[in-house]
Amino acid sequence: MTQPDIFNNDYRFYPLFSVFAILGTFLTFFEVVQFATKEDKKSYFYDIFNLTDITKYISLWFYIFLIVTGKGVAGHHGLAACLNFFLFFKIFLGLSQFRQFRVLFTLVKEVGKDMSAFAGFQLLAMTLFGTTLYQLNTHTVVNPDDPEDYDNVEIQTIYQQILNVYLLCFGEFSIDNYDSQDYTIFIMATILLQLIMLNLLIAIMSDTFARVMDEIEETDGMALNNLILDVEALRFR
Repeated sequence: MTQPDIFNNDYRFYPLFSVFAILGTFLTFFEVVQFATKEDKKSYFYDIFNLTDITKYISLWFYIFLIVTGKGVAGHHGLAACLNFFLFFKIFLGLSQFRQFRVLFTLVKEVGKDMSAFAGFQLLAMTLFGTTLYQLNTHTVVNPDDPEDYDNVEIQTIYQQILNVYLLCFGEFSIDNYDSQDYTIFIMATILLQLIMLNLLIAIMSDTFARVMDEIEETDGMALNNLILDVEALRFR
């Protein structure tokens, strides 16, 4: 019986596969020890980072299984991309042992919290303008005497219109074939999404930055203490 060519004749994949297997074994053992030494086992699953690690290791071993058995070789690239994402996510978490990165992570976390209402309003506003533009363009006027005119008219879907409004927030837009109604909506979207909302976002981030930096010693000390407690719980129990 012929064995599957798990590396598809690409010998450059051998070292990558070896790294995946070695790191997978080490990190999985590390995670199992962390779970075993935890007194409250249920609290382990309440941590988003632990759930991320579990997902990563399950995906890693499933990826190795697909390669070794030769199953799903043609479609495992998406799983590899997922593993790459989780790997770099873990690297970011590992950088939290350095003060500069802890401060940066704290700023990002606090800005994300303060932006929750802003993000909801921004999403609602983009949906408002996107659906309005979609309604205006669903009855585009064409020449009934010219059948080819129908083929030259491209009516965008509602999702494309919302995406266009999203790109408008960053200054990327196209106003070809706009009529007076479309221009009115375009101007309103520009004023609200670009002028008002982006300046409001800058104000929110500036206020959050000032608040976090005023309390940085306390918040950074708490984050460092939690990191030390996690290491002690793993090594000395």
